[in-house]
Amino acid sequence: MTDDLRTRLRTAIASADGFDEDGLEPHDYQEHVDVVLAAVQPELDRLNQEIDYFKRNIRRSRHQVDGYDQELAVTKATLARMRALLDRGIDITWHELRDAYQGHDEQEQL
Repeated sequence: MTDDLRTRLRTAIASADGFDEDGLEPHDYQEHVDVVLAAVQPELDRLNQEIDYFKRNIRRSRHQVDGYDQELAVTKATLARMRALLDRGIDITWHELRDAYQGHDEQEQL
């Protein structure tokens, strides 16, 4: 724990007992602070574990979003190629359309 937190707890405990911070000696209420910190430490540890869990999930989610963005870009490129083929009119063959879509599969693997 930081010295600042210990000082704030010590001051709060002394204040609750009706004492002003100016009248405290350095050793006053130190044992009280130790008891309070010991009582809240398990909860602080649990909260830190939750924070770490959320940070890991945020990193994982960002990675998934990046993957989705890449997949979307590949799909848009495939659709553009297919649209260009369809714009050519009725002379498009099934093989040309299939090849345009297969390009989608190849880009996804990259």
